[in-house]
Amino acid sequence: MNLRKLYLTKNECYIVGKKHTPKGIMVHSTAANNPWLKRYVGPDDGLLGKNQYNNHWNQFRPGGRQVCVHAFIGKLADGTIATYQTLPWDMVGWHSGSGTKGNAGLKQGYIGFEICEDNLTDRNYFNAVYKEAVELCAYLCKLYNIPPEKPYLICHCEGYKLGIASNHGDVMHWFPKHGKSMDTFRADVKKQIEKDKMEGELMEFINKLTKKTGKTEAEVIDALAYLIKHANVKEDKWEREGIDYLYKESKLINTARPANAPVHWGEFGIVLKRFAVKK
Repeated sequence: MNLRKLYLTKNECYIVGKKHTPKGIMVHSTAANNPWLKRYVGPDDGLLGKNQYNNHWNQFRPGGRQVCVHAFIGKLADGTIATYQTLPWDMVGWHSGSGTKGNAGLKQGYIGFEICEDNLTDRNYFNAVYKEAVELCAYLCKLYNIPPEKPYLICHCEGYKLGIASNHGDVMHWFPKHGKSMDTFRADVKKQIEKDKMEGELMEFINKLTKKTGKTEAEVIDALAYLIKHANVKEDKWEREGIDYLYKESKLINTARPANAPVHWGEFGIVLKRFAVKK
């Protein structure tokens, strides 16, 4: 995720500054063929590019409307994809409108973000912003302990059906064109959370090895990569043989395993699993 921050400090929503405890996430898309972040986020920070019409949302009421979201996903001036956080996550956003059972953004603690639409046909662009949105939601779910499931992670049109948002069709007018739905989106967010967890466990393990061996992080990673390439350890032998390989076969330590080996068998199993996933 390419997460950056530029708060819309001149927007009425930011000025009001009402706080909430995030309890859900609502995914929106902009309903306009303009994938450039500079259309909505400003002023130019050197990466966004200049909005020649100055019609971004960093003004009191953009287009005369009381609207503001927590983030936008779209293109920077160089064409790369980024996420711009535009409100603090714990500030109420004006993004959902009201339904028969209330207002998700104003009253029910939903973080809302917009994905900048193009003409809805570019698969490469869709895949890139979809991935960015998955990573953003995984990050927010972990940050605020939000379940990556309905009704906590929804799109605007799902919010309308639940009675907590106005009658909009986003994002289900776009996602199905590329073989996706909110169900697949939620499933992908769950996968991303698990992936991030595994990567966190791996880095914790690597940090432990750097402290125990006095080697650099790069040396540890190189040694583990060497180990995985040459060890061919089968799953049923991970706990029994893993540490012996670590000490004898890797380039970290060329001596036999001491009796007080500092690395737990299960942790080494995590490393083997993680590198197996990367292959």
